Amino acid sequence: ATEQLLSHNWQAAPLPALAENALGHFTLYAERLRLHGPTVTIGPRAAMTLTLAFHELATNAIKYGSLSNEAGTIELTWKVLDSGTEAELWMQWAERGGPPVVRPERRGFGSRLICTAVSRSLRGRAEMEFPASGVVWTLLAPLAAVEL
Repeated sequence: ATEQLLSHNWQAAPLPALAENALGHFTLYAERLRLHGPTVTIGPRAAMTLTLAFHELATNAIKYGSLSNEAGTIELTWKVLDSGTEAELWMQWAERGGPPVVRPERRGFGSRLICTAVSRSLRGRAEMEFPASGVVWTLLAPLAAVEL
């Protein structure tokens, strides 16, 4: 995030460049990461928050999830929803093809970070689901909070 923000005078960073940069450290898995969505301007605070979430999700995928085997993939998708009074950013990290997922018995620091902290920081709602097919993390936040 810092690199992207510095290249944009610490004002904002475009998504998908932010996601590509945040996940760029995981080059061994690059062909298994799929990013889909329009260019959305992400403000500095939201950029740092999302980068932490992407890093935590990717680390968990390598240890336990879809990147812990040879076949799994991750799809990070986002779009802007403009269906009412306030536009929102919808984003989803979906893992597929990894080992069967078992819901953890307790929420660790990482889960709290990518759900509670992201929700508060972006004034939205971030949730994790644990279907057997792969972990799914979904974010819904006001676009105004993401662009700040």
